[in-house]
Amino acid sequence: MESEERARGRDVVRLHLIQRLDEVGLKRQRGTTLDAHKKMGARLADALAYMAEANVKTLAELIEENAIRANKFIWPSVIEIRRDAASLQKPPAEEKRIISSWFRSVEGPRAQAGGYLAELYSDLNRTGLPPGSYQLQKIRERAAENKRRVEMISDKIRRGYATDEERTWLHGYRDRVRVCEQIVEAGEAGRLEDTNAQQR
Repeated sequence: MESEERARGRDVVRLHLIQRLDEVGLKRQRGTTLDAHKKMGARLADALAYMAEANVKTLAELIEENAIRANKFIWPSVIEIRRDAASLQKPPAEEKRIISSWFRSVEGPRAQAGGYLAELYSDLNRTGLPPGSYQLQKIRERAAENKRRVEMISDKIRRGYATDEERTWLHGYRDRVRVCEQIVEAGEAGRLEDTNAQQR
């Protein structure tokens, strides 16, 4: 089940990018059928759903201006549009397929139970690859260190002498854990939905 925010993001892309560029007269690329063009629009709406509405509007203006400047009124490729979109607003790390698919699989709950969600997230974001057994051991070691650091900073906050830097680190760390937990929960909800559908 997808979030309302993501569904709204898709609607924003459809309205302010895809519909607008169709309305100003950009033509489909040569050899592209109407059905293929619609599928491309659906892929774009999904890929760019993370963007703020203002940035989607700016992206549409940029594509329109590029078409006028080049005197070439044809839809750019999905890759070109995604490149321009990322220059305006980088997709969040959790949008990376390796992170979302790994966390939504059985590995997500395993990492959550093991207390190394945030560290696994950082590793997947950095490498773009699933960790091997050696790397997983290093991730668990970092998680243990971070757990001690969380406890130490939390204690310092209770006593009233944590530094701003320590508070900022703790806030960022907890935010990352929350993001990871949301991805894992979405995966578990999806698996439950699939199971229920199969039982009907």
